[in-house]
Amino acid sequence: MNFSKNSINFSILAFTLTSLLTGCAVTIVDNNSPPEVQFSEGERLLKKDRYLEAAERFRILKNRYPYSIYAALATLKIGDVYYEQETFLEAASAYKVFHELYPKHEKADYALFRIAKSNYMLVPSAIDRDQSTAHASIKAFNNLEKRYPRSSRLEEARKLRLELLKSLAAKEMYVGNFYFKRDMSNSAIGRYRNLLQVYSGKGFDNEALQKLALSYAKLGKRPQAMEIYERFQLEFPKEDHDNLKQEIENALANPVSQDDDK
Repeated sequence: MNFSKNSINFSILAFTLTSLLTGCAVTIVDNNSPPEVQFSEGERLLKKDRYLEAAERFRILKNRYPYSIYAALATLKIGDVYYEQETFLEAASAYKVFHELYPKHEKADYALFRIAKSNYMLVPSAIDRDQSTAHASIKAFNNLEKRYPRSSRLEEARKLRLELLKSLAAKEMYVGNFYFKRDMSNSAIGRYRNLLQVYSGKGFDNEALQKLALSYAKLGKRPQAMEIYERFQLEFPKEDHDNLKQEIENALANPVSQDDDK
């Protein structure tokens, strides 16, 4: 029996295609597919960076099967889609929805961490810009530590929170120095006192104490200036106290009117 070369090649190709089709069944995912199938499809799309399709699949799953365990996970994954897209404002909002709906879910600490992290990613690099997202991030990190003290994400949370606190302390010092240089002593005092109360130990206590004492001295307020000076002596015993004492005395001898703050 004779077979042409083309006939043999066609037979091999047909056999190969048949083997592939029977061995690797293709799963068709639609809106009526089981929730676990839709969830897996959403995850697959997310891994492929097909964000819009992934988000839509998770939304359909959530609406189609609202009482399924996958509805909660789909809600969380919508936050992940936004986070991977680096649309952090939307991500924080999505994670917040999940946390409010499922506060006792095993992934609740993850959602709260991601709320904090999303706000962290929105913090401006310049300290003279609005820092409201830094405050929101710190609040979420604090809630994470309070509500989920055994969370595996606490170590990273504490590191990021400290970074934010140092940044806010730097801004407080920046604003305080702005007023100090312009002899707006009352305003400077408010900033330095707040820094020492809220952001103590973040690297600015030394400078804040010295300038706080001098700000009181500029207003002719000796008792307050000396109280802060004595605190500076106790907290920083190795510093040049005599130089600061002389600056305080010079300022007390030539006080600046409080009207300069108006």
